[in-house]
Amino acid sequence: MKNKTSGLIALGLAAFAYWKYKMTPEQKQNVKDKVSDAGKNLWDKVPQGVKDAVNPQKHSIVYKEAALAAFFFFLVLYC
Repeated sequence: MKNKTSGLIALGLAAFAYWKYKMTPEQKQNVKDKVSDAGKNLWDKVPQGVKDAVNPQKHSIVYKEAALAAFFFFLVLYC
């Protein structure tokens, strides 16, 4: 387990260094756009009930926490 953690930390640091020092602004924008599109596509797959529950203008904090837990459960089941 410790080797996995160390490896993930090293991988994260390498990715950050590549992002910070090697990528051009155009490449960075391209990556941001891809991540944003992936997030929007994932959000489109979320059931409307969960979207309504996560909406901060309609529900209490306790209800939002339960909805967020349901959202992550959905992610684990379908991804």
